[in-house]
Amino acid sequence: SSSSTDDPNDHLRGVMWRLLLGQLPTTDIYNTWSTTLTTQRNLYQELISTYLNCSNDTPTFNNNISEKYQNQTQTQQQQQHSTRTSIQTNQQDQEQELNDKLFNQFIRDAKTLMEIRKDVVRTHPTLQFYTEPKDNLGIRRHAAIERILFIWAKLNGNLYVQGMNEIVGTMYYVLANDKSKYPMNNSNSNNNNTSSSDDYWSIYAEYDTYYLFHNLMLVDDIRDVYHQDLDHESNPTGLHGRISNIELLIKKHDPILYKHLIQNLNIDTSFYTIRWLTTLLSREFLLNDTIRLWDSMFSSTNKENFLRYFCATMVIHIRSKLLCGDFGTCLKLLQNYP
Repeated sequence: SSSSTDDPNDHLRGVMWRLLLGQLPTTDIYNTWSTTLTTQRNLYQELISTYLNCSNDTPTFNNNISEKYQNQTQTQQQQQHSTRTSIQTNQQDQEQELNDKLFNQFIRDAKTLMEIRKDVVRTHPTLQFYTEPKDNLGIRRHAAIERILFIWAKLNGNLYVQGMNEIVGTMYYVLANDKSKYPMNNSNSNNNNTSSSDDYWSIYAEYDTYYLFHNLMLVDDIRDVYHQDLDHESNPTGLHGRISNIELLIKKHDPILYKHLIQNLNIDTSFYTIRWLTTLLSREFLLNDTIRLWDSMFSSTNKENFLRYFCATMVIHIRSKLLCGDFGTCLKLLQNYP
């Protein structure tokens, strides 16, 4: 879908998500929100300036990174023509080690940015918001997602997995369309400049999406879903550990369906739940439905538990079709949820 939802409370959604995911404090909003937001947004801007060059619509590496490597390499080459002493040799060895580390990190960053860019251009491909040709808005919005994902990955050991782009793309869409008034000033204040702005929240959509995504990854260890090292069934917070928990729910609440899918047809639950979990179901529903689903999930006191039960319910909901199907029919249903 290319339009906003018809919910009359749409204008509150962006602010509520910030509250529910812990970006904003829930008390003393007139005195704390402004300081909190200013601090967060200034920090994000510093991170962008440090790691990326955003002089055009497509982010690239900050030139200071490559220049630093080039300068160190040139210095090393010049020293190789000079007479080596034991001290010079030791210094050159240290510089070579530093150069190698810097180069290896550069390669990792380049690979991460390439993977992110490949996925971002496929994010919500039919949504006008991301295809708007006027003033290159679509390209600029995709670039914002790239920056968010790259900065987060950079600060988390170059951790990026396909599916994160869907989450960030949906969050950014919601925040960029936020027309909420900013309640900086209480009712006794005569200064209403900030609270009367219709674009106060939306102009900072990129900044705030970064913090929403970061906070979401920390909730109920959702970040562990994307960690390959934690992907084993003995770890309940890893990807396959969560998949096993979904299987247990299906077995408990519908043993007949469980036997048909897993024991009779040998359908591996991971064939369809990996995408469900890594995208928070954003690929299974229309955008408006995904947003409403996330309203409920973010409001839950246990978001991982909510997602687990919802996934199991999705399978049980189409049990009549699944029980009549063979391997191919059932797998197609589950991978292309009706």
